[in-house]
Amino acid sequence: MSEYFKLKSGQTEQFILLKEKYRTSKYIHHDVGLALIVFSILSFLTYRYRIKYNEIILRSNLYALGLFTVTFTIFSEIAVIFRDYNRGEYPHWADSLGIPIFQLLILGIIMIIWVIIHNYLYTKTERKLIKLSISNRIFLISPWILFISLITVVLSFFCIYEGNYLTEMSCFFWISYYANLNKQIKEKWNKLIT
Repeated sequence: MSEYFKLKSGQTEQFILLKEKYRTSKYIHHDVGLALIVFSILSFLTYRYRIKYNEIILRSNLYALGLFTVTFTIFSEIAVIFRDYNRGEYPHWADSLGIPIFQLLILGIIMIIWVIIHNYLYTKTERKLIKLSISNRIFLISPWILFISLITVVLSFFCIYEGNYLTEMSCFFWISYYANLNKQIKEKWNKLIT
């Protein structure tokens, strides 16, 4: 610790070498463990209470769920930045925390536009659905929603590997948003058929 306090402002390379010298796997194991716990709890609750899940998540307002998901994603990433700062990942003279936070705010605007475009395109226009058979059950799903949901599931497993437990929760909310969006598409498609 005394070596760290001897560092002066701007000695970032020495800080990185010192950080690598004393780094342990404590936080890695802690974060991966929390990510596994979050994934397990969310998976269990979704499976165990799937009827309640369908009532709450799948019947909620699509715009409200999308806005909540975007907000949770941005705040969880900001929390990760401050968590890493408190863990000593950045030197005390680092004044650049504002840059990634500002980038996250821009990302938030992009994600809000993403939600609005998806809500409009998939609920106001006609979309084709494909039949997906899983364990003798047939699901109707939009190919794009299936694709983006699979990417989100892969990202979810990557978050577990990296130990990003807050981002893991964000992935869960994004999957819920896409499930709600697909439900809206199915309802519109069923009305068109009848």
